[in-house]
Amino acid sequence: MNDTPALLMKFKLPDAEVKPILALGAESESSIALAANGELRLYGPFGDLRKPDSLERYLNAIASLQTELDAATEISVFDMHPDYISTRRAAEFASVKRLPVQHHHAHAAACMFENGLRERSIAVVFDGMGFGGDGGAWGGEFLLCDFLGYERPGHLKSYPMPGGDAATLRPERMAFACLAAEYGTEYPGIDELLPALSRNELTMMRQMLEKKINSPETSSAGRLFDVVAALTGFRGEVEYGAQAAIELERSAAPRAEGRYTYDISDDILSFAGMFEEIRSDIENHVAKPLIAFKFHDALASGAVDMCERIRAKANVNDVALSGGVFNNELLTRLMVQGLKKKKFNVFIHEKTPPGDANIALGQAVIAYNREDVCV
Repeated sequence: MNDTPALLMKFKLPDAEVKPILALGAESESSIALAANGELRLYGPFGDLRKPDSLERYLNAIASLQTELDAATEISVFDMHPDYISTRRAAEFASVKRLPVQHHHAHAAACMFENGLRERSIAVVFDGMGFGGDGGAWGGEFLLCDFLGYERPGHLKSYPMPGGDAATLRPERMAFACLAAEYGTEYPGIDELLPALSRNELTMMRQMLEKKINSPETSSAGRLFDVVAALTGFRGEVEYGAQAAIELERSAAPRAEGRYTYDISDDILSFAGMFEEIRSDIENHVAKPLIAFKFHDALASGAVDMCERIRAKANVNDVALSGGVFNNELLTRLMVQGLKKKKFNVFIHEKTPPGDANIALGQAVIAYNREDVCV
């Protein structure tokens, strides 16, 4: 017998009847959304689909919803990432229409929908990583979007990940990659800054970066947090999602003075100079809580400035904040304060979490607006 999925949220749709739309969500924080019979319902959370018990609950929920519909799903919506379990599951459906949706566009659409935004808005989407529209690993995105589509007028500077996904488990590897990208692979003093990296690791990563072997680039805001966490003392492998970023936030002074520098060139927000400033602060024995705060304030201030540049070109004043990085209360507070000071209308998630659990909601909203869903 199929499990009855837990209902997280229910929304009314403007049309009384729609073709059934089943949105399959992401992978690490999975959820499912169903648009049918004048309602959009969000189910879950089911957890990480790479874990057998989570996958079993997820598949049982899909089967239960299909039984409820008593018909084949007409539209299935899924993440663009080709290796997500949810994406592979979509390929098994006998749907009339299969619709891939870009990960960060789904985040933006979810925040916009729950806040009643219908017109084009600026979306700041900061998360770990998601499959980008260009096939790259995105995660520090400034989108100009509505439910029908998006542009990418800005993003964080991209850095290589030596070893690919393995770098997400070792913040020190990301820190080395950023320092190497900015100052060269023989950056002096690396042993003192990142003492947990062995000589063999350093040699291997230098070769990987210099030869561009298994070192995909990412614009991820989450990875930027990993870098600062490693520079300020995080050692070893992460034991749970966003551990380094969470510990960095916890260590930060709640209110302080000062921030690190940043630069905006064309569509790229860069914190290249910040790494040397952090090194200087460490050498001058500046307290870790102040270093952590100055990083948060720099990221928030740089993001606000990027939004101002986008507004000046696009004449858009609404800003939606989404993505798992906005579980960080300090960053969210600084961003909201900075945006409001610049007279933006700011919207955050009030009904759904900012992380990947809202992806299915955004997917369903985008599909509903793209397709002729009236019966």
